[in-house]
Amino acid sequence: MIKGHARRTAHHAMCVLAAAATLGLTGCTLLTPSRSELPPRQLHAQVSEPAIGASGVLRVAIDASDAPQSMIDGQGKMVGYAVDVAHALGDRLGLRVEFVTDVRPDKVGSPRTADIYIGAHEDDEDDAVTVVAPYLESAPALFAKTMAGKASPLSSSVDDLEGATVGVQSSSAAQDMLSSLGTSAEQKTYANVNECLSALDKGEVDFVACDATAGAYLSRAYGDIVFAGALDESDSYGIAVKARNEELREAIVDALDEIEADGTLDAIHTAWYGTMPVGIGESLVAGLSARPSKLPAPDSGADDDAPVDDEGEDAGALSISGNLNALSE
Repeated sequence: MIKGHARRTAHHAMCVLAAAATLGLTGCTLLTPSRSELPPRQLHAQVSEPAIGASGVLRVAIDASDAPQSMIDGQGKMVGYAVDVAHALGDRLGLRVEFVTDVRPDKVGSPRTADIYIGAHEDDEDDAVTVVAPYLESAPALFAKTMAGKASPLSSSVDDLEGATVGVQSSSAAQDMLSSLGTSAEQKTYANVNECLSALDKGEVDFVACDATAGAYLSRAYGDIVFAGALDESDSYGIAVKARNEELREAIVDALDEIEADGTLDAIHTAWYGTMPVGIGESLVAGLSARPSKLPAPDSGADDDAPVDDEGEDAGALSISGNLNALSE
């Protein structure tokens, strides 16, 4: 049986090579079809009205400015880690996903709004709304450039910062956290995380301190920049559901458990954040046991008292620029 299987495998491989050679001669290329080119899937809804507002549809409220969790690409499409997680949950529930961007977490479950809000935080929870199914962790974090032939520094020490130069986005939570550590590290400020990582790549700084998800997302454009440890306890992103909607809440929790168990969530995380660990709270920079109380993380949003640059824009807001599909450009 094994020999027969080997012959069939070899024959299949030869056919594939022959096909590839033919395509090469004719100038054709093999392309993965886009989602719009695929035939519609047959969905079998696991949740129905009144647990959801419309039959066969999961309406997901989302913050389209929370890059890289959710953002609008150059073609006007909603993309991001949270977007892919929402689609994965919709698949498990047998529901088509629709996104809305003008609904706050506390308004989910109201008529003609949204069924859930993806990207909610613990402080969004109240008597009317519960936050469940944490699917992402983030925190101010360090990124470093690996040396040729050496293992990636998946965890660093506060001692590594002594005398080092650290690139930070001006007026960011990461800069505040770095300052509070009381190290002798020299800070070099930049306008956005893109510029910080470019400086690290060029050797202008020894580390970058920035929001973990932003740094991990952008570091994919560099082959040797990696997550080196969290500077604080992590904040969790979860899903807000109307507190009285037990059916939908349980369905969301079960669906998330399924995509965690079968590796779907890990695959989505790796696609957007590379080698950054899923549980970054377990990857604290060593020596932070006496760290200060946890600060908020405004890297991905604006602060009311944040400074404003010459063009009137919030200088503390997370800035990610460039072609999302060609990060090296």
